[in-house]
Amino acid sequence: FGPRVFGLLRAAAQMDGPARWSSGAGGAHHRVMKRRGQRLAACEVSGVSAAAALACAAAVSSASVTRDASPTFLLGAPVQRGAPMRLHCGQRRHVAAAQDLAGTVCVAGVALACRAAAGYRSRRRGLALAAQDPDSPVNLEDKPVSFVYTVPDEVDPEAKPPRIIFEGGKEVKDLDAPRPAGRSKDPDNLYFWKMSKDKRTIDVVVPLEDHIDKNDIVYRLGEDPMERSRGPNLELGYRYKTEDGRMKERLIIDGQLLNAIERDQSFWTIEEMAGVQVCVLTITRPSMMRRRHDPVLKSVVEEERIEPQTWDSLLVEDRPVPKITDRIYFDISLEGEAAGRLEFGLYGEEAPVTVKNFLGLTLGEYENEEGKMVKSAHCFKETAFHKVMPEFLLAAGNPGLDLITVELTPEQLVQYATEFMDQSKIPKQVGPVLPMWCIRWGADLGYMLDEFDGSYSKDGDAVKGDAPTREQVVGRLAGLAAEGKPASLIFFRPEWEKGCTAAGGTFEAEGTTVAHRKRGMLSMDRIEEKGTQGSIFFVTLKEFPEMDTRWTAFGELTEGWDLLDRIEKDFEKKPEEVVISDCGLVA
Repeated sequence: FGPRVFGLLRAAAQMDGPARWSSGAGGAHHRVMKRRGQRLAACEVSGVSAAAALACAAAVSSASVTRDASPTFLLGAPVQRGAPMRLHCGQRRHVAAAQDLAGTVCVAGVALACRAAAGYRSRRRGLALAAQDPDSPVNLEDKPVSFVYTVPDEVDPEAKPPRIIFEGGKEVKDLDAPRPAGRSKDPDNLYFWKMSKDKRTIDVVVPLEDHIDKNDIVYRLGEDPMERSRGPNLELGYRYKTEDGRMKERLIIDGQLLNAIERDQSFWTIEEMAGVQVCVLTITRPSMMRRRHDPVLKSVVEEERIEPQTWDSLLVEDRPVPKITDRIYFDISLEGEAAGRLEFGLYGEEAPVTVKNFLGLTLGEYENEEGKMVKSAHCFKETAFHKVMPEFLLAAGNPGLDLITVELTPEQLVQYATEFMDQSKIPKQVGPVLPMWCIRWGADLGYMLDEFDGSYSKDGDAVKGDAPTREQVVGRLAGLAAEGKPASLIFFRPEWEKGCTAAGGTFEAEGTTVAHRKRGMLSMDRIEEKGTQGSIFFVTLKEFPEMDTRWTAFGELTEGWDLLDRIEKDFEKKPEEVVISDCGLVA
């Protein structure tokens, strides 16, 4: 939307009588009314793009706000199509927000901000907001209010701001969710541990005999290790007197803590639990604090961000190690020359479905539901890696089904160009091209020159969605159609984004407790929204607690560490030169 459309919207908002503006490009209808000095503004949106929503919001705001406005409250409620949410305006400015799957709709003082995810179009949901007469009651009985914040005219500088806790990038909300916990493996040195509800600390409980007091407790933390993610050595126990009168130490815990800790904020106490004397050690996890200021709501929120960690044991020595049931190899060629072999051990007991599929893709055959060995839909042999990200991961296993070359007739080219140019409408199928397919550079469409580095795009590179690029693509499509003969175009198929299984489809990701606990872990990529995976896998280049419970770890690298180091170091910008020349079971 350019200045012309924006100007039309504002002009419509400032009319004395009812006005209606309809846009085919925006895929939405907007109505703005003013009558008898009463501010009444309505916005009806169906399948609206982010640009259309923002343009409409700016127009409506000019008809719904007064000069003497002052903030009063923020209210949030669900938005449903055909059921407007009424907001009491009066002589004051209101801030209101309503959330649904499409995004967030905000009525905020001088601007009704209507935000939707870029490129998102909904067939089922719409938005409807209206500012009501100042003297009319607010009726929200049919809509459960999700949050209400009072915004004071003056803020007490002495008031302590609220605190929100995050673990990595995820807010800690569900305090009743399952928490990591465990106990010692040695029954003679018994202790229990569990993470706190807010995930800030680990509590370790050591039962003690009644005669032991605080002066007998032994608590020592060693030096911080070279590996930053690991914790120091922990010694926890008590002193006792032998029969000959000498003092000795008995260490209940003696080992390296699995994860880094805040040693200065860790402490122990002696307490009584269920009639038993215990020593409770509180281990504080590393975190950082920051303050987030909101000038509109005049609020300050403290955010404590805990470093993401995986606590599947208290000590490194006690960490569970999955059993390797199968071993496979990848013979790797780099830039066309044999470079060595990567060998992986697979956890068939922890992730049986994932391992069975991976073996089928490695061997080129699998056992179907009838118990017969059949040829796999594709095989890893002769496939290339598609990502090399140092200190992050390597990715491979793409059979190339996500890109397809399609031939369109001149008529279909014109039809597709029309659909492509109008990004606000729900796309339609054009010939063999399904609605959600995305056109890519290459084939008869040609390539795009990068003005920054002077390079051209490659076959399959993404087409940007900005207006100049769209116009250029439409112009090229029109030129191909004018030639009067079919043209070949490359399309990206999102349904095959994560590859396909040995059987030619996808399957639901297995939920395992295997942690991405070290460099060289083998894990399956997946579509998080659907929870499905196919054939694309990755190899971690560091410990990855952020991936735990989100992706399925099903194996580990056992041989070929030098080759892994070489790939990480030298092939970041040319992953396609890393090819699996052969693969199979280790003899």
